[in-house]
Order: sequence, then C-alpha cells, then structure tokens
Amino acid sequence: MRAASAIPVVQNHPLFVLLDEARLNAISNLKSAATDIDRLEQLLILNNCWTWQIDELREIMEDLDPGDPASRVASDWISAWTSEAKQISAYGDQQNALVARVGRGEAQLLADGHVRPLLESVKQQARGRLQARLEELKQRHDEMQSQAAGSPHSFADELLKLVSLRDAGALTDDEFAVLKARLMAG
Repeated sequence: MRAASAIPVVQNHPLFVLLDEARLNAISNLKSAATDIDRLEQLLILNNCWTWQIDELREIMEDLDPGDPASRVASDWISAWTSEAKQISAYGDQQNALVARVGRGEAQLLADGHVRPLLESVKQQARGRLQARLEELKQRHDEMQSQAAGSPHSFADELLKLVSLRDAGALTDDEFAVLKARLMAG
C-alpha cells in the first residue's frame, strides 16, 4: 500500500499523514522488538495512531468529490487502509496480553513517559505543517488578489495598446475615447 503522503487528498490532512508514518514505523519496530516492554511500546503507538487516524478519516472522506479522479484514487487508498485497519483488534489483543504480563503500572509509566509525549510531538508537527500550508495559501491568495486588482503597469499597458490601435487606424478617435474612459473607470 502506498504511503498516505502520496495521496493528494490525504496530503491536506497532515495529522493523518504523520500518524500514518508513526503507525508504519511502529509496525516495523514491533517486528524487531526484543522485549515485552519494547513490543508494548510499539503496540501502544500503533493502536493510538490507528484510533486517531480513524477520526481523521472522517474529515478526509468529507473532502472527496466522487467525480474527481484524484478523489477516486484517494477512495481506493482509503478502502485499502480501512481493510488493513481491521487488524487493530488483533494488535489490541496483543497489547492487552502484554499489559497483563508487564503489569498495569509499568504499562501506564510507559504510556505516560514515552508514548504520549511521542504522539503529542506528532500533533505538534502536524500543526506546524498545517500552519505552513495555511500561510502558503494566504500568500497565494494575496498574490492573486493583487493581480486581479491590477497595477499601474497593467493599466499603462492597456492604454498603450489602445493608443497603438488608434494610431494604426484600427480605432476611431471616438472609439478610442470610449475605450479609454472604460479603462480609466476600472
């Protein structure tokens, strides 16, 4: 399955993308974890990421436009992701078994001391990416408004075109005067 960051509609949801990266890393790390504590840590990360991603998925689904080919690609990816997410109960069972083995107190210390801070940093990164994206969109919007409003340079260019047309005989003096008045009226 392709990474979430490769799906355009999903890219607009940085928390989902970062959670997906953390979840995939946890799956990889789980395979090589040597101790029960290491396995439990990866399962806590994995299960928390999946739970938060399911919440984010609702927002992503709202962004989909059935007629847009990019949305169809995203929809296919989401279906594959959802099928994979069905494994969450198996990972939850593994997590519960490990909590029973290492003890609830030890598991709570692990969750509070390492897993929660890690997941909070993922949220902070997502906020930063979202803020950067919003600033980029605002800058683009401002540039577009500036272009739409026109500038003295574009007014001068249009006026020069009218003068050239008049001088070439393509416009009468009366036509030139009307078009010039329209141009000046904005």
